[in-house]
Amino acid sequence: MGQKILAYLFYGFLVVMVIAALILLKYQLDHKDINKQQIDSRANVVTRIETDQTTAPKTSINEETRTQEVVTITDSQAQSTQTQNAESLSYLAIYHQLKDAKTCQPIFYQWQTKGMQADLTELIGGSYRYFDSPDYGDNNKPTITAGQQTLLKQWHDKCLSLWQTYGDFEVNNEDQQTLINGITESIEHRLNNTATQTPREIELKNVIKISLQWQQSYDELEQALQGDDSLNEQELANINQQSRQLQSHLQQLYLDFRTEAESNDGINQTTMAEIDSLNQEIRRLSQLISDQKVINQDLVKQKSNAFSTLDQKLFSFFNTAYGEVFYEALTTVVGYENFHYIGSGYSRGGEAKNQRITPVDMVLEANNIHTSRWYSESLNAATHLYLCDLGMRCGSESPLMFNYCLKNFRVFPRACGLNVRDFYQNHFFSPNQWQDVQTFKNSYEDLFHG
Repeated sequence: MGQKILAYLFYGFLVVMVIAALILLKYQLDHKDINKQQIDSRANVVTRIETDQTTAPKTSINEETRTQEVVTITDSQAQSTQTQNAESLSYLAIYHQLKDAKTCQPIFYQWQTKGMQADLTELIGGSYRYFDSPDYGDNNKPTITAGQQTLLKQWHDKCLSLWQTYGDFEVNNEDQQTLINGITESIEHRLNNTATQTPREIELKNVIKISLQWQQSYDELEQALQGDDSLNEQELANINQQSRQLQSHLQQLYLDFRTEAESNDGINQTTMAEIDSLNQEIRRLSQLISDQKVINQDLVKQKSNAFSTLDQKLFSFFNTAYGEVFYEALTTVVGYENFHYIGSGYSRGGEAKNQRITPVDMVLEANNIHTSRWYSESLNAATHLYLCDLGMRCGSESPLMFNYCLKNFRVFPRACGLNVRDFYQNHFFSPNQWQDVQTFKNSYEDLFHG
């Protein structure tokens, strides 16, 4: 009897275990379906939220809050992706950011001084009459064109991206952010710490390095050619003080002279004589400061030899296939970076200027021209077009077209929406001038890329 009871208990235990196993299996299957729904929900959270919003009513404030939290998380993930993309920018892309930031300086200044809601249309210059452009008076600024509005919006967005990416701010209120760093300096720092990958980037980084060395050597040569002062500081200060006093007196005499000329009394000959005398004395003092300089010829020779070596290195970069490389070398030798005028023929002065030659000088010589005065615009355009052919940015949104369309002493509304070549050929130059442009551009090709 005892054995039968044990058998019944054993079989009962087995039945209970089978039932428990079945219950556990059903629970796991149900839980797996729930997990799958959660995974599907996370995989397409934005679509799911939009679907819920269009097909089902909101049931509670808490549910709406949870939906907003999911969207916030999604936006943060998107911002993280943008940051990763920004961090992976190439050397060339950062270089272009640097050039854009320099073009953005007037816009940055407006935001810095007038707030983020500043009216950027105030930056647009008055139209200039040239060739087939309409004529406007200085006090009759024309209505901003649709093309100008479009380009201004494009540059607003570009500058705002740089402002937000590289700017450090002391936030007083949302609309008046105080910029506490230099955006261009921040981009330069990033550029210097970014590795090069392509032949274009390698050559660009090398020319920037040599350009800095060239500039330092040029300044040292300039200082050696000027010489050192033989007079002491007090003697020099006295001469400069005399010169300033004479210039102040001369300025007042010019004002009196203008008043006399506009009156019916005629010009006072005594005033004329005094003006002439003051000019002579000012020139004498200036020459005195120049003559007291003592030049160390050994030092001049040393600095000249060092500069010549670097000048040859820099000049070799003009034989390049890359527009950015040619541009960096050219802006170094001419002494300024304004893309609008770098090919005009005007360049740095000083005692050392005759110890280097610019590509513009070579183009003039190749065409047996001894002065750039009458050809500055044609030379400038030829330089730009040559750079365009080498891959420099010359599209309708380029910094150069920003200047022509929006921001210059006089702007050309017809430039908006055009690339550099179309604007020059069809709106800026007459047919005869265009022939000069083509001649100079062909000389560039023959001299440096033939």
